[in-house]
Parts: sequence; structure tokens; C-alpha cells
Amino acid sequence: MLKVALTAGFCGGLTTFSTFSLELLQMLMNGHFIPAFLYIVISISLCLAAVWLGTIAGKMLV
Repeated sequence: MLKVALTAGFCGGLTTFSTFSLELLQMLMNGHFIPAFLYIVISISLCLAAVWLGTIAGKMLV
């Protein structure tokens, strides 16, 4: 069961990052530099916020 969960998590993360990279590359190739920059900043900011909130929630449950 653990192997399936780890494999699904790894593949899910890999495909998510691949999609992010492809969309970013397409924006840059089409000359949409400001939207690409905003896409990077907002995506990373939201990811960090989610990890921070998850850490806080995890500490409250333990």
C-alpha cells in the first residue's frame, strides 16, 4: 500500500511540475513575460502558504 501511495504521489508531483513548466515555457516563448513572472510568483507563494498552513495544522493535531 505504501509503495502505491508513494508512486502515485511521485507521479502526481512530476506531472504537476511538468505542466507548470510547459505553461511557463509557452508564455515565455509567446513573449508574455509579465504574466509568466506573475505565474511564477503566485504559484510559489501559494505553494509555500499551503505548506506553512499544513505544517501548522499538523502540529495542532499531534
